[in-house]
Amino acid sequence: MSIAGKSKGDVVQQLEKSYGVARTTVFNRLKYLGYSLDKVDDLFSLSNEQMAELDKLHRWISDGAKWPIIPNQDN
Repeated sequence: MSIAGKSKGDVVQQLEKSYGVARTTVFNRLKYLGYSLDKVDDLFSLSNEQMAELDKLHRWISDGAKWPIIPNQDN
């Protein structure tokens, strides 16, 4: 599932609601994964692959992982 919005704020709000986390948490997770919200065809978006990685990271953290031990997506 990809996600898109007319502004970065729209996308971040959708992610906050989807994961039940604060704005800062969304930005920290995007930064950790090396993602930025880029504008393409008048929309800011994250691809299906990026959303899958965000979902994986969310599950990992929800299962009790702490930031220092979260495996990078290359692992």
